[in-house]
Amino acid sequence: MAAADLHFAAGVIALTGGIGSGKSSVARWLRDKVGYAYISADEQVALLLEPDTCGWLRLRDILKPDFFSGDGVLDKARLRRAIFRDADLRSVVERTLHPLVLQKIRDAVREVDKHNLPCLVEVPLLYEAGWQQYFNKVIVVYAAADVCAARIQKRDGAGAEDVNAAINAQMPLKEKILRADYVIDNSERWADTAAQINKLQKELDTLLTIS
Repeated sequence: MAAADLHFAAGVIALTGGIGSGKSSVARWLRDKVGYAYISADEQVALLLEPDTCGWLRLRDILKPDFFSGDGVLDKARLRRAIFRDADLRSVVERTLHPLVLQKIRDAVREVDKHNLPCLVEVPLLYEAGWQQYFNKVIVVYAAADVCAARIQKRDGAGAEDVNAAINAQMPLKEKILRADYVIDNSERWADTAAQINKLQKELDTLLTIS
């Protein structure tokens, strides 16, 4: 499928960032407080990894059996840790799943289009996958490295080695910021973040045609 065929309408923007930056919190705010339709790439991945789905079947062919339980359930936490530490495995898994995820996002956007709503698509690996070309605008949610690390440790109960592996597996946040159309700094109090979102919303209103 050609890139031109995948390009989304002007009312569809991408939101990304680094692990632990708080991008999902910003996305939920825009969904709940402003009324944007919301699509999560991570949620689409989760659907693809359910037993006997197309994503699960493809991973079953390329992963070792010990990534799966006796009844076929994929150990997602184990796979996540493995791909953070093994660049070759990460590349294989991403090449396998990314086309499927992109198609599911495209299908979800089509459903949103039926309701004529502005749409926010949260894609953690937007730049790593090269999908920024399909969106008219990109928001990057940023937080300082020590803040991201502390959030990951608290959320996942991860040790310092696992946290560093997770952060280093992604494109540096500073590079994502340079590529972004809009940046939200989520390093400090949520009230400060919310103020930035409110300011950004006024700019996005023109682009997204909110009634």
